[in-house]
Amino acid sequence: MYCLFMSRVLIVDDNVEDAALLSRILKDAKYEVSSTSCPKAALSLAQTERFDVVLLDNRFDQSSIIGLSAIQGFINAAAAVIMMTAFGDSEIEKDAKMLGANAYLTKPVDSDILLRTIAQLVIKR
Repeated sequence: MYCLFMSRVLIVDDNVEDAALLSRILKDAKYEVSSTSCPKAALSLAQTERFDVVLLDNRFDQSSIIGLSAIQGFINAAAAVIMMTAFGDSEIEKDAKMLGANAYLTKPVDSDILLRTIAQLVIKR
């Protein structure tokens, strides 16, 4: 079991199936999970509620890299950020980490790696 002290995770992903799968994995591991498909709504949530970790999809609506610009807002809200992408790209990973992302995972996300990464970030906080 990886969950520590009912940690809270916010999933930000425009792919409903991906978000549902991530949510199920995290809820089965006893995390408290919220989810949204809108980066602006997620930033608003992160400013009014406490989240330990934000799982942030890199692309929305198959267009530009909205996620990268949102990283700073989540960090300002004191959440660890895990950038996720279905498009493994070393430049995107480098940019995400330069902007403050704590981790970078490629979809489809391996559930054990996801849970281990979240637990490590929660322990660090």
